[in-house]
Amino acid sequence: MAGNPLAKYFPWIKQNAVMLFIGTGVFLFIQRQRTVSNTYRMVYSKFDFERRYHLDKLTEHIEQIKN
Repeated sequence: MAGNPLAKYFPWIKQNAVMLFIGTGVFLFIQRQRTVSNTYRMVYSKFDFERRYHLDKLTEHIEQIKN
């Protein structure tokens, strides 16, 4: 068995190459935006309490030093 098994799809790919390129670009852009926003939400919601706690303690310490 010789040849590429996907050869029957090549004419369709050539005919619709621009739309495939644009569609893939839009899809990858949206996927990246969702991944970035989910990562930001996950990281900052997980450590938000600890960061606020340490900032409050640091603020209290600085106010004690000033007084």
